Amino acid sequence: MPTANAVRYDTIWLRGSDYLVTSLNARFAAHVPELKLALDAGVPAYPDASRSDFYDVALPTGWVYIHIREDKRTVYLVAYSQNQTTSPSIRQHKDDARRKIPT
Repeated sequence: MPTANAVRYDTIWLRGSDYLVTSLNARFAAHVPELKLALDAGVPAYPDASRSDFYDVALPTGWVYIHIREDKRTVYLVAYSQNQTTSPSIRQHKDDARRKIPT
């Protein structure tokens, strides 16, 4: 089984137009509209294996790391990474998946 398939199974689809989207850091506030648009349309997300309800999401301008609070119907933009083809969490996720694939 190729690595991409192993990773793809852990990808989820996030969509939530009725969620408040807010940034935890003022430096990332400019990316809130882009994230909101992506969530309104639906976007693939990569769960953080070590933290519940945290995800990496690819946007046209970079990667965002988000936390979703279902009880508050809120998405928190925790971090933003520009000019990085793969976020650190995604790289770790892929590395973990490679180790699980029999050779």
